[in-house]
Amino acid sequence: MTENFYFDDPEEGTERYSTLEAAKKAAGAALEILRDDASGNGWHENIERLEYGIMVPVGTVQQTRYKETPESTEHEYTCDYELVAAPGAPTSHQALIIGLVLQALHKFERETVQARVAGHRMMFSTRTRLKELLAAEVYERLMNQ
Repeated sequence: MTENFYFDDPEEGTERYSTLEAAKKAAGAALEILRDDASGNGWHENIERLEYGIMVPVGTVQQTRYKETPESTEHEYTCDYELVAAPGAPTSHQALIIGLVLQALHKFERETVQARVAGHRMMFSTRTRLKELLAAEVYERLMNQ
């Protein structure tokens, strides 16, 4: 099974998982540990690096310049490798769009959690709010180029 999901911890580094749920569970467990540590020492300086998500391969290596060698040498052949697009990889534009959508969804999820914690009812349409957040992400990206 491929491990296309990840969890990145400021202390332990990146771990890969076969499901998004497993990556999220690991992130939640790490957050609890960091929360416990924060009670006496303050939050870890890299707390905002804690994240989980999906890995989207966009490139891989491919063997090139294969050449058989004489029997008297140590290796049967020589070759080189080069970077090529991964099969089914998104184009750079598609990857940008995926990133913008994921950022908008992350902000929406954060707003929803904050509203629930504060005891507020959500006063906006989910679809409308997601469109607003995505438009804001696109605008910000265009302005920062």
